[in-house]
Amino acid sequence: MAHRGGQLNPLNQFTPYNTTVNPFRLLNPFFVLRRNAIYRGLFGGSKRWLVVGAIVWTPRLLRRAMGRHPERVSIDPMAIGHVLRIELLPQDTKLERKVYRRTK
Repeated sequence: MAHRGGQLNPLNQFTPYNTTVNPFRLLNPFFVLRRNAIYRGLFGGSKRWLVVGAIVWTPRLLRRAMGRHPERVSIDPMAIGHVLRIELLPQDTKLERKVYRRTK
């Protein structure tokens, strides 16, 4: 049997491609406005929906462009019985950051 779309995932393990979407997102009024702005404004040619789209899409795009981006350190398969340990590294103090900038 041919399998399309990548490797089989028999244990239903987490991969970056199988994340689920919250179904209540569909009831969010901003989601509805953004969707209508694309379909009615961009594809439908309505100037009013293009304006609405600019208003509702701008904050989302700015957050995505200017926000913090998580750094993916590692994605490794884990076998049964393996342990995952996650630690938070301490943040540098203001003085340490200042000293570090001087040494660059």
